Amino acid sequence: SEKIRKHTVFGNSVRSMLIEKMEEFKRQAERVGKFYYRWPEGESATDVYDRTSSFMETLYRKWKQTDRPDNYVIITHSIVIQTFLMRWFHWDVGTFNRLQKFKNGQLAVMEKQANGSYKLVTPLPCKPPIPD
Repeated sequence: SEKIRKHTVFGNSVRSMLIEKMEEFKRQAERVGKFYYRWPEGESATDVYDRTSSFMETLYRKWKQTDRPDNYVIITHSIVIQTFLMRWFHWDVGTFNRLQKFKNGQLAVMEKQANGSYKLVTPLPCKPPIPD
């Protein structure tokens, strides 16, 4: 239909514009910092951090229940994994900015330690220094 054609043309135009400006966007992100930069038509890591925090509050409530599972699997995007780990381990923005993107299908496994804390036991894609 005409409506679908117009939407497709508009979508392709926006996509073409974004591809052309990608280098400019990357320079802006470098200046502002990966954590704070909001991509056009997207969100910043701070936005994702806030959503991740809300999700974690749901997990905390679930963990108080006696009939909860012992293990959880969270399947999500790289930025959500990064903000989840940042929030969980109380990493600062500098540490977040050194994190590199997780590859598709890459795992981040946390194991409960004898003292009740959790440790990330899989390699972290991060520029040095690697957080504990």
